[in-house]
Amino acid sequence: MRTAENSGPPVADRRVSSKVVALAIVLVALAGFLYVSNEAVSKPADDSASGGAISNNWNSPDVSKLAHLYPRAVELGSSNLTLDKPPTKIVSQTMFSDHVLTAICDLERIYALSKEAASPQYSNCVDEARKVGRFCAENAEQIVSMEPDLVIVTHYTQPDMLRMLTSLDIPLFQFSQFDTVLEIQTNIRTLAKLVGEDAKAEMLIAEMQAKIDRARLMKPVGAKTPRILSLIGAFSVGSGTLFDELITTLGAVNVCAEQGLREYPGISDEQIVSFNPDIILTSASNENSSDVRAELLANEAVLSTNAGRDGRVIVIAPNLYYSVSHWVGDLYLAVARAIWNVPG
Repeated sequence: MRTAENSGPPVADRRVSSKVVALAIVLVALAGFLYVSNEAVSKPADDSASGGAISNNWNSPDVSKLAHLYPRAVELGSSNLTLDKPPTKIVSQTMFSDHVLTAICDLERIYALSKEAASPQYSNCVDEARKVGRFCAENAEQIVSMEPDLVIVTHYTQPDMLRMLTSLDIPLFQFSQFDTVLEIQTNIRTLAKLVGEDAKAEMLIAEMQAKIDRARLMKPVGAKTPRILSLIGAFSVGSGTLFDELITTLGAVNVCAEQGLREYPGISDEQIVSFNPDIILTSASNENSSDVRAELLANEAVLSTNAGRDGRVIVIAPNLYYSVSHWVGDLYLAVARAIWNVPG
């Protein structure tokens, strides 16, 4: 057996099926915090959800009720932007902003969303995304042709695209931190300030926090503290991450953090055996969850752990597992219910 190197992806020689490894590769490419890309696609997207060309038929929505809030100067980290009026032609290039904008903003103001917004596997705003009907991968030329008055990106957006949009004075705002609930709530408030929907954002955050508080209280009195290992293919999640905060908040122990591992280390068979988790947490689509769970439980290293012997492999759908928006509240509830066997 091999030993994983934390400095880079380990050689894929662990006895996990090709389906699990393939899933890991997809999720590493698409996910928010492993992995964080929820919106990047390798080729330009020039079609709508129905398969036709992106329509340029668009009428500027009435935002007169928000006009008194502008001009607005918005700053977060190294990003800052001053808007003279409410944006009415917004292009979202992240799943974070897809989720938040469709929850707090009139859909008529959203000109285009990221490609994954219409994917039930990764998106929680599929219905709203289909109403918007325009989707764009990270393609600077396409975004410029849309003539947006606000583009939302993240720190993992392609640098060449950022440079081009910046050079053309396209109003651009970049979000960078998604590692704690507080950071996500700050992101929601900041995005809401950009679009003039502060009150709706506070309602969204309150709902999110209420779910987190409910999840925190689910641990039964006197229950043993389980040690949990996140396992997606050959990777796990350590300290300094949203996952670590989630597991700790729910009254459990993140095994990788316990072992001094940070962020997203590679994990070997030897480490799985040595760490001996009580629960293994992974992710797969609903249609693949049974297969992924069975394949992990067939892995010799997994079988030698408490989790393997007790059959405690928990599978969470990707649209929750990788959420970095207000949907984190639903992630907390889903994981808490699975850990403590509370009916949903």
